[in-house]
Amino acid sequence: MKCCKCGEEIKVGSVYCQNCGEPAQIVPDYNVLEDDIIVSYLNEQKNAEKQPQKEQPEQEGKTPEKKKAGSAQKKAAILAVIAAALVVVVLALYLTSYSYCIAKGKRCDAKEDYAQAVACYEKAIGKREDRAEAYRLAGADLLLLKDYEKAESYLLLAIEKDPNDVEAYETLLQLYVATKDDAALERLKEADVTPEVQKLFQKLLVSPPEFSEEEGTYGDDLELSLSCDGDQEIFYTLDGSDPVKGGTRYEGTIMLTEGSTTVKAVARNADGNYSLVTENTYEIAYEKPDYPEVSPSEGSFTAPTFVQVTIPEGCTVYYTWDGSRPTESSAVCTEPLAIPEGNNILSLLLVDEHGMQSDVLQCNYRYLPQ
Repeated sequence: MKCCKCGEEIKVGSVYCQNCGEPAQIVPDYNVLEDDIIVSYLNEQKNAEKQPQKEQPEQEGKTPEKKKAGSAQKKAAILAVIAAALVVVVLALYLTSYSYCIAKGKRCDAKEDYAQAVACYEKAIGKREDRAEAYRLAGADLLLLKDYEKAESYLLLAIEKDPNDVEAYETLLQLYVATKDDAALERLKEADVTPEVQKLFQKLLVSPPEFSEEEGTYGDDLELSLSCDGDQEIFYTLDGSDPVKGGTRYEGTIMLTEGSTTVKAVARNADGNYSLVTENTYEIAYEKPDYPEVSPSEGSFTAPTFVQVTIPEGCTVYYTWDGSRPTESSAVCTEPLAIPEGNNILSLLLVDEHGMQSDVLQCNYRYLPQ
């Protein structure tokens, strides 16, 4: 500490000044003048706060509070404008983006507006030519629109962009099935694809049914059998209609009768996938039956003789002995016919199970007993 009289430094522990002998007092080691200046400044500030603020000149027209409020409003307005501009920019970027085009296309698909959906997907392709999704979606819609050539082109491009795009393969398979392009199906099956795509082939490519008889013209009723691989079900129609939509489940031999019959058949596997529809057309035109066979066919006899008539199963033979033409009202041959005495003309008419009549067979028998 310092002596309050002479200002000399007083040693620690001394009770009086070594220089002047004045009793020691505790004195701070900073300048008192400086302290007074600080105190004076603080008092002035305190008094200034207590005094009412002077009004600003009328030409300014605003109090400090109003100035602050106005400044805040300006800042808020500027921020709002900036935020709105950012929203507009972000929205503009999104509305022209790949993702927006895809989303819009899917909304059109939901409304079954496939043509507009294709237009959206094509815009997406223009944004990102390296993405398989837009090609696949456009191809699927073009398939629904039956633009098969363009659909195939887009689907092949989708597979080129992403060889693992199973959905693109599935849609392409559906296209080839719809167009019955067996050659393209075979090429696709033989391509170097992933195991997942191979499983897809096994699931979707169901072998079509096989017919027991080749199509063509037949002279009699035809028993037709259908067969397929494994435990697949077969559905068929006999009027040329689509067996997928309204086919009868195959359970046994189909009997085809007179007339033209178009048989369409399809196989369905356990996953509910259908094969290609296969079809054959059969023309059943009943032919006139042959003469009945007789033995002896003619001759002269002196002893009682019987004529053996061979009658095919399902047929009936009518006969007369006076040379007249037999009808279905004539006598029915059910056993060997005894030749009457004299010169006789046996006339025979065969009628088959379809009601078709043969030509009349006439045989001359002379029986002159001794």
